[in-house]
Amino acid sequence: MVNPHLFDIDGTREISGSGVVYLFARFLNAENKDLAYLAIIGSLGDVQEEYINNEQFKINNEILNDAVSSGKIKIDRGLRMFGLQTRSLHKLLEYSTDPYIPGITGSEENSLQFLNELNIPVKTIDNKWRRLCDLNEEELKKLVTGIVLRRMGSEEKPEDVLGEIYTLVEEDELAPTRNAKEYATLLNACGKLGKASLGIGVCLDDKKSKEKAIELLLDYKREIIKSLNWFYSNRKTNLIIEDKNFVLINTENHLRDTIVGVLTSIISKSNLYNDNTILVAMAYTPDDQIKVSLRGVNSNIDMKKLLGKINEKMSIEFGGHTAAAGCLIPLEKEKEFIEVAKDILSAIK
Repeated sequence: MVNPHLFDIDGTREISGSGVVYLFARFLNAENKDLAYLAIIGSLGDVQEEYINNEQFKINNEILNDAVSSGKIKIDRGLRMFGLQTRSLHKLLEYSTDPYIPGITGSEENSLQFLNELNIPVKTIDNKWRRLCDLNEEELKKLVTGIVLRRMGSEEKPEDVLGEIYTLVEEDELAPTRNAKEYATLLNACGKLGKASLGIGVCLDDKKSKEKAIELLLDYKREIIKSLNWFYSNRKTNLIIEDKNFVLINTENHLRDTIVGVLTSIISKSNLYNDNTILVAMAYTPDDQIKVSLRGVNSNIDMKKLLGKINEKMSIEFGGHTAAAGCLIPLEKEKEFIEVAKDILSAIK
């Protein structure tokens, strides 16, 4: 096992686990440089997007240079939304949580109306839904300007809607593996739904594995929708505790334990709670334990250190980093954990 933290390398920002594996493979054989794109996909999946194309973080930047020079990835600047390759334009806006678009995110009707107000047709001449790549330069400028104006007054950085787009040039144009962030989500879906072997097959460019993984992605999206519906339906029950400092979500056995981390990540970007709110989600595992996931809402608070404080009060198995952390606790310690977590989180200033 190789741990970059033991060598004073920040695994939160400077390199991801996939990056470590890639550097090892490149050390074994320089020809493995053509695998750098997989490390970039892993970094994006590990929420390191802002640290990749950034010379301040030299290791991630070096890996990116390998991916580009090997001809596997190209970098463009554009709207940093999820689903650029696969979603219709109005759905792209409706499902956009990062960046959040007030009055548009979460509403199909408002998304369609917004595009209509901008005089951007939502369908092609042959009556097919248009995607972002179908827009001409003038339409794209109107869309970006419209989104920025919508965000003014409610978002700290309303213009922060543009970013790097990492495209895998050898993938089919309409495939979810064409965009590196969507590729990362596809692999994440395989892992979360217990089909890791499919994810490996995708990385090996196996056609059948890709087809099955794309089908699995639909199941993954259904699980996420199910988790969000459960969350909103239970906000007024005793399973969800909403405090000024934290929100504790105890899903018990209602949701997959592999999905609660995704749930907290989505909620943290939804503008539902104030900045620096700590989100704690819990779910029962098949082996009679409880999985706990922590995320912060635009927070500089170290999630792993928070779990460390809880560990001082009760012994837990925990890990993670600044932005996201998690732990496993025995089922019989459920009430104890909730009380300890409430005490520690409510004391945060």
